[in-house]
Amino acid sequence: MKARNQKLVSIMATAAVMFSLTAGMGTSKVKAVTPELDQKIINEQKKAAAQEISQNDTLNWVSTKFNVKANFNDNLPRQSTNPSDDVRVIVQLEDSPVLQRQGLEANVDEGGIRVQSHATKAADNALKAAQNKKKDIIKRASNLKSAKIRHEYDTAFNGFSMQVKRGEIENLKKMPGVKKVTEARVYKPDMTSAKALTQAYDTWKDLKLKGEGMVVAIIDTGIDVQHKDMRVTTKNTKLNKDNVLVEGDKGTFYTDKVPYGYNFADNNQEVKDLTSSMHGMHVAGIVGANGKQKEVDVNQAVQGVAPEAQLLAMKVFSNDPNNQGAFTDDLVAAIESSVEHKADVINMSLGSPAGFQDADDPEQLAVKEAADAGVQVVISAGNNYNSTYPYKMPGVVDTAMVGSPGLAKDSLCVASYENTSITCVGLDYTGGTKPMAYFTSELDPYGVLKSQYELVDCGIGKPEDFAGKNLSGKIALIKRGVLDFVTKKLNAQAAGAAGVIVYNQSAAERPDGGGDSYISMATDPGVKIPAIFVGNTDGTTLLKGIASGIKVSFNGKVTQVANPAKDDMSDFTSWGPTPNLDFKPQISAPGGNIYSTVNNNKYETMSGTSMASPHTAGAEALIMQGLKKANPDLVGTRMLVDLAKISAMNTAKIEMDKNHPTVPFSPRRQGAGLVQIEDAIRNKVTVTTNDFEAAAALKEIGKTKTFNLQLSNLGNKAVTYTLDNLGGAYTEYSDFLNKMSYDVKIDGATVTFDKATVKVPANGTANVKVTIKLPDNFASEQFVEGYVKFVSSDNNVPSLSVPYMGFYGSWSKPETIDRPMWDESSNFGLTTLFSQMNGKNYYLGYQGRDSHNIPIIDPNAITISPNGDGYFDNVVPRLYLLRNIKNMQIDVLDANNKVIRTISQDELIRKDNYTSESSKNAFGRLDSAWMWDGTVFNSKTGNNDKVKDGQYSIRVTSKIDFNNAKAQTLTMPVKVDTIGPDVQITSANKADSSSYTLKWTESDAVSGVSSANPWVFLNGQRVDDSKIKKDANGVFSCDVTLAAGDNKIIVSALDNAENESSKDITVNLPLSMSFNNFDSGMQVNKSDFTVSGKINASVASLTVNGTAATINPDLTFSAAIKLNEGMNTVSVVVKDLYGNTLADYAKKVICDSTGPTITLDNTLAQDGKLHLTKGSVTLIGKVADNTFGCRFYINGNQVLNLSSALGTGVEKTFSYKLSVSNNSWIELKAVDTSGNTTIQKIQVVIDKAAVNSVSSNDNTISE
Repeated sequence: MKARNQKLVSIMATAAVMFSLTAGMGTSKVKAVTPELDQKIINEQKKAAAQEISQNDTLNWVSTKFNVKANFNDNLPRQSTNPSDDVRVIVQLEDSPVLQRQGLEANVDEGGIRVQSHATKAADNALKAAQNKKKDIIKRASNLKSAKIRHEYDTAFNGFSMQVKRGEIENLKKMPGVKKVTEARVYKPDMTSAKALTQAYDTWKDLKLKGEGMVVAIIDTGIDVQHKDMRVTTKNTKLNKDNVLVEGDKGTFYTDKVPYGYNFADNNQEVKDLTSSMHGMHVAGIVGANGKQKEVDVNQAVQGVAPEAQLLAMKVFSNDPNNQGAFTDDLVAAIESSVEHKADVINMSLGSPAGFQDADDPEQLAVKEAADAGVQVVISAGNNYNSTYPYKMPGVVDTAMVGSPGLAKDSLCVASYENTSITCVGLDYTGGTKPMAYFTSELDPYGVLKSQYELVDCGIGKPEDFAGKNLSGKIALIKRGVLDFVTKKLNAQAAGAAGVIVYNQSAAERPDGGGDSYISMATDPGVKIPAIFVGNTDGTTLLKGIASGIKVSFNGKVTQVANPAKDDMSDFTSWGPTPNLDFKPQISAPGGNIYSTVNNNKYETMSGTSMASPHTAGAEALIMQGLKKANPDLVGTRMLVDLAKISAMNTAKIEMDKNHPTVPFSPRRQGAGLVQIEDAIRNKVTVTTNDFEAAAALKEIGKTKTFNLQLSNLGNKAVTYTLDNLGGAYTEYSDFLNKMSYDVKIDGATVTFDKATVKVPANGTANVKVTIKLPDNFASEQFVEGYVKFVSSDNNVPSLSVPYMGFYGSWSKPETIDRPMWDESSNFGLTTLFSQMNGKNYYLGYQGRDSHNIPIIDPNAITISPNGDGYFDNVVPRLYLLRNIKNMQIDVLDANNKVIRTISQDELIRKDNYTSESSKNAFGRLDSAWMWDGTVFNSKTGNNDKVKDGQYSIRVTSKIDFNNAKAQTLTMPVKVDTIGPDVQITSANKADSSSYTLKWTESDAVSGVSSANPWVFLNGQRVDDSKIKKDANGVFSCDVTLAAGDNKIIVSALDNAENESSKDITVNLPLSMSFNNFDSGMQVNKSDFTVSGKINASVASLTVNGTAATINPDLTFSAAIKLNEGMNTVSVVVKDLYGNTLADYAKKVICDSTGPTITLDNTLAQDGKLHLTKGSVTLIGKVADNTFGCRFYINGNQVLNLSSALGTGVEKTFSYKLSVSNNSWIELKAVDTSGNTTIQKIQVVIDKAAVNSVSSNDNTISE
């Protein structure tokens, strides 16, 4: 329990109101027991005050700050990670790999093209010793917990991969001979008219090149080797059944088209993708499908870019549907195997966003060794837009998201350009004249949904949108928006739908990606029903048709529609550059809306840099085929790889921004431009920088920058070019946008050359100096980029270009971490300090929410109380990383800014991506390893001691991945406070009315009082928060209704560290009670009697003669009691729930329920009448009463008044003469003091003869 100020009154478990004693009534008083406030209630108060993080907080922040509608990426796969799972690691050994031991080296010649030479082989005994050493290390590693060796590496580096518990990684690192241990990353796939965009048809026709004799390795999810389009017609193939396998090969021969493959993920020979993805098969088709022309002409087959090339099925994605990623170790093994099996090109349509360029990284080493061995490695740039998409944030300059391994120095990294048309399957619908195009998801409805189906409008796919609707045997029509695609599909499935059609939002609702754009929806193994996506126009048509009973059917018809995004870069393609300002992506190819092969002789349209990369891989196969033909001596060399890459980049078509036609797409987005295959093959001149690169990565630049471009002519004829700066220098638009960013021209900038034309002699070189000058008013910390064109006037000589990119200012200066959420200049409102409680994350310094529902965080209120109660015991920084960070250190500082503890040191941390799944689920970067528990190590005791209460801070020091980068620091304050707030009650402890205003003050010297309302308890019940007020002077008040007697009131308050303190007060309200019909000495004439009255305030119990009274809400009461005949002593007792007696007294009440008796001595006839012979009579008799007496009346006249002072009874005789007439009546009546009445009526008959007499008692009447 946190520090308490004083002992508190017990809060009872009862739901009833508690009541107090009353003074001044002469009754005893029992003191109530006062244990401490129940800890369970205190914990409930703390839990209610703590505020958990929410994704909507970020969406609200951005939409409010920039006055736009909040948006998010709805096309994300679902991930599930378990920290207790085994991990995959790659172990690099200190010894060199076999390939290096055999003397394979790389050099550079004067022309800027790399060549190779072979040194003397290492001695056999040295090689064997190294191999034995490796076996020994593997043996020792195998003994670690959960260890399982997976792959051995001998080409890119010397090492192996294994599965092991994460806790064993440190033990691995300590083993002799181990150089580095890297946890394997998990990679995701980067999801016919296109060939015309890249001159593929021209290359087939004019140069007669279709990939004959070339081999492309498809490192992906797998290939259906039996697909009808997986064939070769040429006999000029490199690999066959007899030469493809190597010694100890785990793979096997499949077909002439796919001569080799292996499943590296599952360690078997099943290379077909058995999941719903079929990504690898789509990729394979783009590279080298070779459908029959007559089938291609009617959309029943496809042809890839290099249709006669052979393919290697290098499967690195598991067939386990719950394991959708590819691991680094499998990837490295597949690269090495591809080289070993004589691949010319490797395609990898996969990646992990926002990577680092790291020469020691296992897969980047593997890429380099493959390139050095003469293999072109083509890799997708990624589908992660830029890091702030769908917005452009002012001041966030480093938005690159290009992924690894695509940014490997030696790869060819590919961006995606949109196809001109979309070929896909279409559905038939009532009243439709042609098929309606759709994109499939987990299951193609063709072949599954075999009849006509009704549609049901299911809104946006929330659970409530399906309520009350019959979906059985019907298709749910759902609009895009609000929910991600997977959730929509799963909700429809749960509602019993046979299938799902999702249609796009309008372009107005979604400026980027809305309208009639098509989306390849994210898939999930849990979705078991067909789901498709259609454009907004088509979706609206279906929606309107529901009222008239529209039906749809799926007959497998192929249709072609214009791509609404044609002539544009794909919005999803990841931006560059690399974190160290290197140039990636390098080239573009069609990747948006590509129709290609999937399993079982089927076809689908997919989009992604995954589709652009294989297009480029096929293009590189053709380019390398042409270069081999012209230069046979280059076969198998690094020079061939570099020449094919440089020529492709030099001859790429620079694409101008569709929405800003005078401006090119940024080089950081399109690279050198759109690949042009025939031009790359025909080209004889390369243009490179002094670093022999086809793109000029200028790094940091000043107001003036000059760089050299070298032209190398490999042909036998001189070539002349005219220099062109393509309109000048450009930079990225700097203000806020709620759509894709773009470049703008830098007004006043100049791009000049040292010559207007340049002539490159045959087999010679020439140089051009390029000078960029920026205007004085150009702000620093901005990109400067553009293109230098070399325009040829000879139609047989392709024009060339080189993209350039530099950063004006200091690359270290843009912020690495977004500013804290209490800083108005924060971009995303995510960086802050949290506390972790029960696996959840809660704001520190939380002060409520503003009018836009955005959390208000007061940095001066950020406090923890490390006392082990489970509430705010720790602090964890949540950081929104705007940039990749190479090194980061988190320290705790004391009030004098002295480091008292270093919490964490991390390396290679990737930036956050606003559109990414990680940001959606984690809301920034929050790692429990960054937690500070409020302790420091005491070297004297060897223990971690709690620090003293006071001011501290969390300092985050970070550096980007750049030479001589300067460190940045972010400091956020945090206090330690283990003492609760001081609560002082200022209102009086006596009251004269049940309406009472409680007043009190709260203060806290360290952290301040919590913004959450204190809790007030009145007699065991919590008072509603709405009654608690706080005035301008900080005085709290709360109006309550008191009970009679003592009222125990508790005020429980929290400070900003969730320390709790309480104060209590007993307020006395005297009991007042009145009766309507009950007083001492009163007489009643019935034994059943109800006592009623009213009290001035609530009580716990009120009993009358032991009978509990019923107390009404208006405080009136009643109690039904039973009285005995005669004198009764009636008790009245009032008590509270403590057992205290508020009232205890008795009243004397007389109960007389028996009437008086009248005895008449006169003789009555047998008929009961008084027979007389004359007109007068004297009545003689006696009257008696059993208690206090009575009054006796004859014919209304009082005759007697009987009384008994003691109430013991009385009797008197009477003699009364009165005149009568025939048939008249005589009334005798006696009424006692209790109101009991006895009446005797006698009829008189006057006649001459008397009748026989009877007892007069027979005629007595009692009432």
